[in-house]
Amino acid sequence: MNENGTTTNLTYPWILTLGADFFLGCALMEVTQAICNGTSSSDQLDRFKKKYAPLLSSCDGTGSSAPIHDLRKYVIAQSSMTQMMWQANNNESWKAYFVQTGGETMEDYFNQTVHPSAIGFGRYLIISAHDFDHFVFGSDAATAYTVAHGTAFNQAIVASSRGNIADLNAAYAMNVLADHYLSDMFSTGHLRAPRQALHYNYALYTGNFLTKYMHDEDSALGLNVANQQGN
Repeated sequence: MNENGTTTNLTYPWILTLGADFFLGCALMEVTQAICNGTSSSDQLDRFKKKYAPLLSSCDGTGSSAPIHDLRKYVIAQSSMTQMMWQANNNESWKAYFVQTGGETMEDYFNQTVHPSAIGFGRYLIISAHDFDHFVFGSDAATAYTVAHGTAFNQAIVASSRGNIADLNAAYAMNVLADHYLSDMFSTGHLRAPRQALHYNYALYTGNFLTKYMHDEDSALGLNVANQQGN
């Protein structure tokens, strides 16, 4: 339910596309702790559950709305933006929309409107600065997917035994986040960049910017890839 009393239906593709990038966790620590860096299987599971939990409930004690509410707001805004772009069909309309909603670029829009934090950074920048789970190098994305999908699978077993639709919806919500990490493994910009090596071996945010440059270059130009069978 939205603030104005209307209802926004969040479909599987919406959460798949946006959830893991913009709407994970409540506390800053939960947002920045990568699943793949868990010290044990139980630690990895705990990290995933903390990232997933706000998609179904409010962030207790934060004084702000739950990330799921922000996702609903974004879906509404995105629908309006898509409709406007369909009518105008030019880049200046994109810029005009972002200025209207509080920024000059898409990044500004996300940073200022998507669950901004007390330290001045929105959820978009905080998550992207620690998005190790989204990159293939070091099997990080594979680890995140395995943990998340395994948790969803176990939740589906619970739902079957109880016959409870809420339990089944929880399994779907868990699995849609798992599928985001899976889809990242087929995203060109996420294949080559040594995400964590760049992050931890360069001062401040230099490594993050280097990752972004590699990500954007590979996404624009593409890569020749092969699987373990040489295909």
